[in-house]
Amino acid sequence: SLTLLTWNIDFMASHGSARLASALNHLSALFSPLPSTTAVLILLQEMTALDLKQLSETPWIRAHFAMTDCTPATWDGSSYGTVTLVDRRVKIARVARLRFVSEYQRDGLGVDVVLQAQLKGKNGEDVDVDKVEERTLRAVNVHLDSMASNPPMRPLQMAALGRWVRDGDCVAGIVAGDMNANREYDRALPKENGFKDAYLDLGGVEGAVEGMTWGYQSEENMAKRFGPTRLDKVVFCGEVGVQSLERIGMGVMVEDEAIKAKMKAEEEVEFVTDHYGLKAEFLLREGVEVAT
Repeated sequence: SLTLLTWNIDFMASHGSARLASALNHLSALFSPLPSTTAVLILLQEMTALDLKQLSETPWIRAHFAMTDCTPATWDGSSYGTVTLVDRRVKIARVARLRFVSEYQRDGLGVDVVLQAQLKGKNGEDVDVDKVEERTLRAVNVHLDSMASNPPMRPLQMAALGRWVRDGDCVAGIVAGDMNANREYDRALPKENGFKDAYLDLGGVEGAVEGMTWGYQSEENMAKRFGPTRLDKVVFCGEVGVQSLERIGMGVMVEDEAIKAKMKAEEEVEFVTDHYGLKAEFLLREGVEVAT
């Protein structure tokens, strides 16, 4: 199986190092009990240059993951961007960015995970064990344009993603992250572009409190302005199916007591970020596995 964790860590909040440290402790606690039979990708949004340094110096990340980016060089001049942590056991064919038409220098960060399938004979019997077909699953980390841009940018960005995950030898695609889905038209974008929405596919109800990922850990004026919203999503297509989806990061606060006291004195929100994250487990079709 393939387990994917995605989380937006607010780049504008103060005490960034302490916030990220607590967020990483939470992610480590989620990662540690995962079975050895699942490959893991961690998709992070709103990372800064200092965040990248902190990630690269975190022992459990160094031990288990490679990073798509160690510097902000690929962020097109933006002060923040996306990074994906890739399970070191996984064979990767390619890492690339799809540049969006965007007001915020946004893009899709794609990691092509190599899949392998045992070749079958004419009667369905296995061929030589050394002969396997290799294809790719493209896992894309996104932070789509924010709010109500005029003209709307997110429909263009989702359409581009729909084409990109079907490019070349990709037989499956997963797109996850902060999709800023705060308008009525956002609800239809995944289906219009050939994706299944993991939350809905597993029986979730659009508009239900159980699906919301933003609005509970935000500054009060922001929460009142936009209300609880399902900004963060996981969508997929091709030869992959979603097994489970759950929210993560709910109620996670800064752990450093000195920093926490300072934040209280400054009347700042003590949560590590304003978003909930998502944890999704995917299964590949029978006979296909992640290459290592």
